[in-house]
Amino acid sequence: MVYCSICKKPMSKVPAWLASVKTDFVCCKDKDLRSITQINPDELQPHSVRSEASDLAAVDALEDEKEESE
Repeated sequence: MVYCSICKKPMSKVPAWLASVKTDFVCCKDKDLRSITQINPDELQPHSVRSEASDLAAVDALEDEKEESE
């Protein structure tokens, strides 16, 4: 039997063989759940990856400053 991962109620319309699938089944409405179309891609990336572009730009700026001072 497949159970809701939030309220733990049995989900009779979901085939029993899906219980072996490693995913969360949800039958109740939770305000925190959103569709994949509502998610901003920046939310999916860790902070360190998100700031990598700005970090690289800062490194380039430091190298440019060093070249100008020489």
